[in-house]
Amino acid sequence: MFLDDLNKLINNSFAYSNVNTTDLKSIDGKSLKIDLLNTNTVIFIEINNEKILLKDEIENEPSITILATPINLLSYIKNPDNENEIKIMGDIKTAEKIFKIFQGINFDFTSVLATYINQDLAYYMSRSFQHIAESKKYARESFQRNIEEYIKEDQDLLVQKEVFDEFSNSIVKLRNKIDFMEKKIKSFS
Repeated sequence: MFLDDLNKLINNSFAYSNVNTTDLKSIDGKSLKIDLLNTNTVIFIEINNEKILLKDEIENEPSITILATPINLLSYIKNPDNENEIKIMGDIKTAEKIFKIFQGINFDFTSVLATYINQDLAYYMSRSFQHIAESKKYARESFQRNIEEYIKEDQDLLVQKEVFDEFSNSIVKLRNKIDFMEKKIKSFS
């Protein structure tokens, strides 16, 4: 029953996402096995007829097998450019296409939660998760700005562009004066 709800959530989310059906057509008939380490959970995903289906088991050998902890897998889906401890075996290009599709889906977890708990509580829970995600993003960006400012201004570890440009111009002027002096000295000899 839970997988049915997740399948509905995923496939209904395509209506509100920026995923093209051509993206799904390119991987039609492919299957994926996700082995979530430390949880004894294995999830199978099949792509058939422009739909993504989560299953407990599949008949054929999967095109791709992924070994990862749940946190590493979610981190990879959110940002595949970051280094995550995740093993992908099989057709890597298909795996990248599948992850690209999952990145483009806008999930509405409120409706799924509302089927299991009170609708108002589901709404406030989803808003809380959004607030936590936004706070995390703000904290990360603020930390990056503070570190950048500290390195540039307080520690003088990095040379500021204006100082570097002034130094370069001084070197060019000095080199020109040396060339001029060498020519003068040669003219005396």
